[in-house]
Amino acid sequence: MESDMTPAEQKFFDERVKNYRSEGDSGVEAERRAWMDVLERRHTGDDAANYQGIPSPRIVIPMKTPAPATKALTRYKFRAECMVDVLRFFDLISATEGIGALVNVYVSPLHEAEALPDVVASFGTSLTKERLLQLVKRVTDSHVIEGTIAEESEYTGDRRDMPRA
Repeated sequence: MESDMTPAEQKFFDERVKNYRSEGDSGVEAERRAWMDVLERRHTGDDAANYQGIPSPRIVIPMKTPAPATKALTRYKFRAECMVDVLRFFDLISATEGIGALVNVYVSPLHEAEALPDVVASFGTSLTKERLLQLVKRVTDSHVIEGTIAEESEYTGDRRDMPRA
């Protein structure tokens, strides 16, 4: 995985990967789980105050390509409040639809004048937008993803486009 971690985060990440591999996780799964730990710690741990207002790092998540590719892939893009929300959503998709349900996943911090730690994610999938919306509704506090997910060509990323309850 590519990242912009601090040296302390890198050390913590490496320790977590080693731990998850010793528990039997594959390399990619161990790294994904370690990233969840790093980001959870960043946003909720003892040093979370140090990261207020700082976007999550850019991350490229390696995902297996569905084989054989029986359906055309659509590229989707969405905005999320933080990296943890993205990983929870992708984790649910992989758990319910299979690890091959997502391909070419990219997540980057949103650098705007807004004082929000939002990130933007894009990915390819054969799942429909309706199915993605069904899944995202199962993720706690995922209203920003739900309100902004769209095909890349239609994506605006504007929170004002979100449906009101």
